Amino acid sequence: MAEPVSVSAAHLWGAPGDRATTRTVTYHNTADTPITLDLKAEGEVLKLPVDRLEVPARGQAQLTLTLDATGKAPGDHPGVVTATAGGQSVRTLANAWVEPESYDVSVKAVGSDGAPASGFGMIYNLATGEERWLDIEGDLTMRLAKGEWNLFVNLGEPGLDTLEQRVSNGAWSIALVPFQSPGTRYQVLPVRQAGLSYMSRSVWSRPGHRYDLVDRREGGLPEDPGHAGRVKELARTTATYQATGAARNAEVLVGAQAAAGASALAFVPVGVPLPGTLTHHRTPGLRWTSLVRSGTWEITSEVAPQAPREVWNAAVAGPSFATPGGGRTGDELFFSAARLFADGEAGRTGVDRAATGELVLAREGTVVTRAPIAECTFEDGCTLVATLPPEPAAYTLTATAKRPGALSPAVESVWSFRSQHTAKMQGLPLMAVRFAPAGLDAANRARPGSVTRVPIRVERDPDAPESAVRELALEASTDDDVTWRAVPVVRTGGGWTALVTNPRAGHVSLRATAGDRSVAGVVQTIIRAWAVGS
Repeated sequence: MAEPVSVSAAHLWGAPGDRATTRTVTYHNTADTPITLDLKAEGEVLKLPVDRLEVPARGQAQLTLTLDATGKAPGDHPGVVTATAGGQSVRTLANAWVEPESYDVSVKAVGSDGAPASGFGMIYNLATGEERWLDIEGDLTMRLAKGEWNLFVNLGEPGLDTLEQRVSNGAWSIALVPFQSPGTRYQVLPVRQAGLSYMSRSVWSRPGHRYDLVDRREGGLPEDPGHAGRVKELARTTATYQATGAARNAEVLVGAQAAAGASALAFVPVGVPLPGTLTHHRTPGLRWTSLVRSGTWEITSEVAPQAPREVWNAAVAGPSFATPGGGRTGDELFFSAARLFADGEAGRTGVDRAATGELVLAREGTVVTRAPIAECTFEDGCTLVATLPPEPAAYTLTATAKRPGALSPAVESVWSFRSQHTAKMQGLPLMAVRFAPAGLDAANRARPGSVTRVPIRVERDPDAPESAVRELALEASTDDDVTWRAVPVVRTGGGWTALVTNPRAGHVSLRATAGDRSVAGVVQTIIRAWAVGS
């Protein structure tokens, strides 16, 4: 076919309600001679009225297609019309979609005052997993396939608010997290439905105290969403927040985990002074997630059990594997740097967005790739990714990071391990040496000239194969990495204990070497792990 012939539509689509509809294709000819097109339809729903079409010189011709889906199953039925002349072809897509048995469904939003209301919602089908967001302005009509659907609607009115709510139904759930809105109220339209869970939470505070009240209901939405809690019935946790540097206050965010799902992290409106304490009063029987932000430093504990006491920002800040951090899937390796500054408590992960540095991966001594450490957060973990040869090889992964502040301003971990192609995701055999020095004051300081007892444990990436740690060696420096001296360690329970002699002033730095039975190891250096002073 000569170049001058073109088609005005590249894709035709039909949704025939009566199983048949028509669509028009227009062919254009800009040549000085007429052209005859040989037509061919491919697809079980296409019907052509003719098999040849003449397009006049410098003119156009139209072809009326029939999309006939009579007797066809619901769904998409594709087709193609090909027009050929002079050994060249023009192809036009033509699709028919057969609607399943469907009905129009109307939703009318009415406020508590009887006037039309606006808001948002979702309609979902648990059997098929289909769900649609709804933008509601008074009346709304939608077309739905036959089936059992559930409707969730949130309407905003002056003087009404959500506080925090979560509604779950099988695999479906939705959470509503408000802005600060003390003194507002909300209403619930009650419903009884098996499998439907409801949770609401309110957060209250006064100087030195925080109250997290959680109301859980099963089997539907309650007639009365009000929830009253007595202080004496709440579980009490006294949390201590240590001082570590320039930050004078900390923000504390807390979320609950209940049958209806994990709650959002809600913060204390007024920061906690550093050092300082905060008494948490919480609905009992739940597990809690906490995040503490001190300047650019954030520490989180995943879902932690209720405990009578908590300590945050305690030395020694350094790498942690409370959560998975690196792995290999097939020939792709990844590692997240959002774990280099956890505090000394177990189960914590920490990141400092002011930290800068680099991740370096080497294979058999040759650098494979590098990744910068800058502005890391829990959401953007400064991840290193590399595609590797499938054969077994020795690898070294080095993480070097520096941050402003008095304690742990420089952290380095050099991990060595062997790796090869994996059939599925497998954690890297990485480990972190964790220190919990005893007897430090609220500013993480030891007494001048004293001896600090240091319990030590080794954390492994939880997704890695288990392998017992076979050796641990410790060195200490009191002149910021200029000279080092060996410190004996003694096996105690599931870890080790060391006694470190403090100088008259300054800081203590730590360097640990650990290895396991799989020939994986780490050399971990933390400069200025704790301070010495009074």
